[in-house]
Amino acid sequence: MNVQKNILMVVTSCEMIDASHPTGLWLEEFAIPYLEFVARKYTVTVASIRGGRVPMDPRSEPKPEQAQAWADAVRTLQQT
Repeated sequence: MNVQKNILMVVTSCEMIDASHPTGLWLEEFAIPYLEFVARKYTVTVASIRGGRVPMDPRSEPKPEQAQAWADAVRTLQQT
């Protein structure tokens, strides 16, 4: 019997700690497990409190090689 495995990843919608401190999802903490789950053929649903685009912490900007490897994860974060 082939049972489909499902994963729900709940991520932040918060983009500011206060007026001078932007925040958001730390991209690496999302991208690495997300891509591993997808590689293992899990059905992954990504949800956030407000829905829509997930804000990313500006300090977690990927390096060029990471940006390419994580492109599918970043696309997923555009519409939760």
